[in-house]
Amino acid sequence: MKRRIIVIGLGTLGKEVALFLANNGAEVLAIDKQEEEVTRIAKEVSQVAIVDGTDMKTLRSLNAQEYDGAVVAIGDNIQSSIMTTLVLKDHLRIPEVFARAVNEDHGQILDKVGADTVFHVEREMGRRVGSSILRPHFRDYFGVSGDLAVIEINAEESMIGKTMAELDFKNRYKAYCLALRRGRAGEKEELGGLKTQETGRDRVVNMPEADTRIQADDVLVLIGMDRDLQSL
Repeated sequence: MKRRIIVIGLGTLGKEVALFLANNGAEVLAIDKQEEEVTRIAKEVSQVAIVDGTDMKTLRSLNAQEYDGAVVAIGDNIQSSIMTTLVLKDHLRIPEVFARAVNEDHGQILDKVGADTVFHVEREMGRRVGSSILRPHFRDYFGVSGDLAVIEINAEESMIGKTMAELDFKNRYKAYCLALRRGRAGEKEELGGLKTQETGRDRVVNMPEADTRIQADDVLVLIGMDRDLQSL
């Protein structure tokens, strides 16, 4: 069954989230109080509405309370972001609410009013850009929590032909291999951009077994502590 998701705030971030969800099979209700923002996306998603995210009565008339989740992507009005999150969680009882925070105080308030996931776009992108400068040997780097990180690296020549057991990431680097991306699935995408290549099941090996052998075009997705991953 399709996931039904509301996206409120159709600036650059909200629009990209809505398009990604719609292109990957979700039923999307895209909302913004600015008509021009709604018009730009109207043909790409299931339903649109020109409405303020704090307007509980209108949201109910759109059956917002029946959706599986919501994304609050409002970035230009902190008060509106907080009130919208409160309406979605406390009044409409949306099961999952993902809310954008523009600073730490904003994030703490969103957490207190019930947001299930608070994301800091500028902070996370800043870390990724900085990491790509300081760690050019990593294809990509995602700070998860504290010093925990997920990285992508190309299979080096010394790895090709070896099994996961022989590479022994767990004991050598205190890292775990979450997946292997192969072929077109391993092609480099623009930092922070949407993947343009479709990732088929035959091109991704999730949680590779000990006897999985590394190929020349593999991209390894690893998780571990930053200081340990540096030794790679």
